[in-house]
Amino acid sequence: MEKAANKGGSLKVAFIALAVIVFVLANSQKAQAQTTTTTVPFSTEQFNDCLGETISIQGTVHEVFQFTLGLDGLHTHHLTDSKGTGVVTDSPDPARIGAKYTYSQSQDDEINGLTFPFEITDIFDQKMIAAGNVPSPVGGDDSYLRFQFHITLNANGVPTAEVSNVTIQCR
Repeated sequence: MEKAANKGGSLKVAFIALAVIVFVLANSQKAQAQTTTTTVPFSTEQFNDCLGETISIQGTVHEVFQFTLGLDGLHTHHLTDSKGTGVVTDSPDPARIGAKYTYSQSQDDEINGLTFPFEITDIFDQKMIAAGNVPSPVGGDDSYLRFQFHITLNANGVPTAEVSNVTIQCR
């Protein structure tokens, strides 16, 4: 009788162990997602190619980072949005020292895939817009920069789509 009771106990332990293994495996197959958000002050100098000026900028940068890992692979999305104000600290035209600017910059990056197939998209926008009554030269003093990049690689690692554009404008 004692041997039969031991077999029943061993069977219970084996069943519980099997249930735990099935539970762990089932949950490991679900997508694991995480999002992180931060907002911090920043201070930087930017060069305005339109006028050859250096602009000292202060503002805030807001970042959102999303990360998902699941059966269909890795997905990341990183969004950075910076806004601030600036002042010209160096210029070939001394009358423009002290000119004020509003500044915005955004970058949106996405990555899909850990192995092939694989996809990356990156979009970067930056604007420096003059404010106030400082003389504007012909061609404008506002600076616009846009960079777009995208590539898709198929299961063999061969590019099937690719886009690369850079736009720089002075208005």
